[in-house]
Amino acid sequence: MKRCAWLILVALSAVPAASDDKKKDEKKGKEAAQAPVVVDPVKDAEAKLAAGDADGAIKVLEGAMATNGAAALKLGVLRESRGELDVAVDAYKAASATLTGAAKGEALGRMSVAQDDRGMSEAGATADAAVAADPEGVWPTIAMARRRANEGKPDEAIALAQKAVGAGGGAPATAALARAQESKGDMAAAEASYKQAIAGDAKSISATVGLATVLRKTGRAAEAEPMLAKLIDAQPGAVAAYKEMARVKIAQGRAQDALADANIAAAMSEGDADAKELVAEVRV
Repeated sequence: MKRCAWLILVALSAVPAASDDKKKDEKKGKEAAQAPVVVDPVKDAEAKLAAGDADGAIKVLEGAMATNGAAALKLGVLRESRGELDVAVDAYKAASATLTGAAKGEALGRMSVAQDDRGMSEAGATADAAVAADPEGVWPTIAMARRRANEGKPDEAIALAQKAVGAGGGAPATAALARAQESKGDMAAAEASYKQAIAGDAKSISATVGLATVLRKTGRAAEAEPMLAKLIDAQPGAVAAYKEMARVKIAQGRAQDALADANIAAAMSEGDADAKELVAEVRV
């Protein structure tokens, strides 16, 4: 009898303990449910892109770009692919402010290339900053190759571009190599490289404008005009395309038609001395 009473007492004392454990589990469950879910904006944006919602992806990335360097970098790449160079440059700038090391070098390298395509004089200084952030990086090397070609140093530019191509730089590296070959006067090699770059990236501003330039310089300006018109229609922020279109029209004896393109280029790029000189040239 005493044993039964003892067992009953033990059972009754266990009930509150079990009840307490249940309450604790319920509390933990509620806390877990209330905890904010951390979503990776880059993965979220990629999912939206895969679903065909580019605008939704941009909205997600824009909401995170101030504090998330990877999101800002992804936004820059997406904006640039749509020909929106000004906002792409802003996104790359935001990315470079928070990223470090190789990622910072990529952001600055991409920014330099976009600035160069946009006709911004800051492209060279940005290329220097990219190399400082990541001396051996692919995008800093591409940016510096373009800078050296612009400076009239083709041998250095070719060596840098070939290094970027060998490192897997793809179409941007091949376009940089083409520009370097063009600056050296090897038009046949440049034409082949530009075409290869376009095959890898049909939206490439530098490759399309570069090929148009080579066609104009080799007496085929009429072939260049349609590809430039298509590029301008798709990417209206490409100052380089307007400048080359003006030159292509001048080469065909249509200076008056060229003036509109030259004026647009100058208006879009106030610091671009080349655009201003082009306007003056057309007006003469």
